[in-house]
Amino acid sequence: MSLTVSRRPLAAPRPRLAIHIRSLPGRTKFLGIESSTAFVRAPEGKGCAERFISTLKENLLWVRTFDTVEQLRQARLGFRRTYNSTWLIKRHGFRTPDVVR
Repeated sequence: MSLTVSRRPLAAPRPRLAIHIRSLPGRTKFLGIESSTAFVRAPEGKGCAERFISTLKENLLWVRTFDTVEQLRQARLGFRRTYNSTWLIKRHGFRTPDVVR
């Protein structure tokens, strides 16, 4: 019995990033998020976004369960109202987002 070893290089897995990027505009529109431009070499914007996502998860998504997408949407709108009117943000000089606007 002889064994044959293939000399072909293994195929690299297809990158999935392109799939995610193509579906991003639809996802952000569904969530009610407006697109804005980002500046090159401005990591603070990414950090702020990551912190907000963590806050959203910790205070809404991991605390409650939702039976329907509509319940999730209504809860998210309520969270947005509460966040904008009552949360004091350090980078805004400990003012609420509504006051800064």
